[in-house]
This record gives sequence, C-alpha cells and structure tokens, in this order.
Amino acid sequence: MGLFNPKYTFITNAIFILFLWALPFISGAQNAWESWDKKYKSVDYTWVLSFEQNYADSIEKNPSLPQSYCRADTYKITAKFMGKYRPISEHDVASIYRVFKLRVGNTAQLDGKLVNEYLFTIDGKELWLPIQNHLEKAFMEEVQTGKEVGIYCLFLNEHTATYELLNTLLISEFRLTGK
Repeated sequence: MGLFNPKYTFITNAIFILFLWALPFISGAQNAWESWDKKYKSVDYTWVLSFEQNYADSIEKNPSLPQSYCRADTYKITAKFMGKYRPISEHDVASIYRVFKLRVGNTAQLDGKLVNEYLFTIDGKELWLPIQNHLEKAFMEEVQTGKEVGIYCLFLNEHTATYELLNTLLISEFRLTGK
C-alpha cells in the first residue's frame, strides 16, 4: 500500500504540515536582508556628497537655470556610530517633507516619525542622520558607540533658491556589521 497506507498517511501529512509551517522561516532567514540589499544600493557617501556639491556649484554658476531642485534615492552605507543623539531641527524636518512630497509621495507617512538624529562618522567626517523613531529603541540597544553599522537610508537632496544645499540620509533600517 505504500504511502496510501493509513499508517503512513498520518506521518506524511504531519511532515508536510510541518514543512509548510517552517517554509516562511527557512526562506525568510535566507532572504531577510536580500530585499533591502536589492532596493538600497551601496555607495561611497563621500563621493555622493562631492558629486552633489559639484552639481550645486554648476547650477549656481548658471543663473538661467532654475536654482531650486531636489532628488531622492535609496542608499546603503557603513558608518561608525559616535554615541550621541539630539532632536532633529525644524529646518531639516521641513526640507525632508519638501523633498519627500515631490519625489517619494504622501508625507503623512512621515508624521510623528522624525524626532531625533544620531551622530556618525563616515570617512572621518561627522554627520547627523535622522532615524525613524520606531527604530530608535532597538538601535540604542543593539549598536555600540564606536562600532560600525550598516545603514539603509532614504537620501533626500534639496538645493534651495537661496543656494542652500541640504543632503539628508533618513535611516530606514540598520544592520550590525560584525566589525
């Protein structure tokens, strides 16, 4: 009778149900960061800042071009956490909202999520990066001062009509690097 024997049917069904139950955990463990890594490209942030400054300078030298512009992108960077945080300024929050509205979508997604920014160093340069508030508790518990961490960020770039260049990395997720 083989597998259709009632004695084996129960065992076969039990194994099949166990497999179905475990499948999300097995595939999730293998792909937990895969979707983040596909959506957020690794970049040399020092190069990005240099590129944005050079582009802003070229726009400012040509008054016939519109001076206000913005862009958004998704980046994955590695930075060293310096152990400090502070409230994010209203000025920076306003910039985030302007760029988000023009390049990403409905700003209601941001409401109440921008409270603090954290100090990091990237290639020896200090940068304050805002973090979504639902990540703050886990970030403070898991990331040690002076350690490197992988950061998945929404990059928001704004150049205003008054020639102010704002480059913001809004932390969407983080990943311990093991270093």
